[in-house]
Amino acid sequence: MSVRSYRVVLPEPWRRIPTGPGRSERIAEMVAEAATRLPRDVPPDQAGPWRRELERRMTADVQAAADNGAVDVYLPTDTWHGFLIGASFVVSLVAPPGLVPDGATGEEAAALLITELAAGEGADLMSIDGTPWVRVESVEEADPARADIDVGTRRVEYLTPHPDIPQRWIIVAFSCTGAGDPTDEVADVTVRLFDAIMGTWRWIERGDPFDGPGNPLL
Repeated sequence: MSVRSYRVVLPEPWRRIPTGPGRSERIAEMVAEAATRLPRDVPPDQAGPWRRELERRMTADVQAAADNGAVDVYLPTDTWHGFLIGASFVVSLVAPPGLVPDGATGEEAAALLITELAAGEGADLMSIDGTPWVRVESVEEADPARADIDVGTRRVEYLTPHPDIPQRWIIVAFSCTGAGDPTDEVADVTVRLFDAIMGTWRWIERGDPFDGPGNPLL
């Protein structure tokens, strides 16, 4: 392989925010889109501060993800089948410290991935677009240090070594809150939606019609 990036099929109302070039423009577009759904009787002196605060929070969240190796952040921008989706997922490119030695082949990195993760609780081994992935699912209690999230979260992570750079791994990390309970039916449906999105993951190789400048997985 000569992987330059990836693509997934996104259903409405999900949107991608790159953490690199184009980030500010995409956030501004999403804030403008959200503003169109404000009630018509909201006065401008309230709508303006609301837009600025939403843009500030989105920018801070995306920057925090970038600081941890994220290349893309995905968020829903509207209701889905009538309910709000308290969910997001992040695609990151990271180097697990000391786990994959220099000079290791892709096969050796994949074997390490399977050995280290696939045998753990809540972990499953699968193949997506010809490469091995480990899927790990868990439920985490609410973090008392975070005042903005007072409920638990359902978390799903997909992990695989980069096909061309075995010392670096792709981690796709999803979280949702359900309808206030991370184990409720809303959470179950949202997790299934994320799994369906991951099922569409395809590598973009050099010369692919989807290849372009600024791809994040080089």
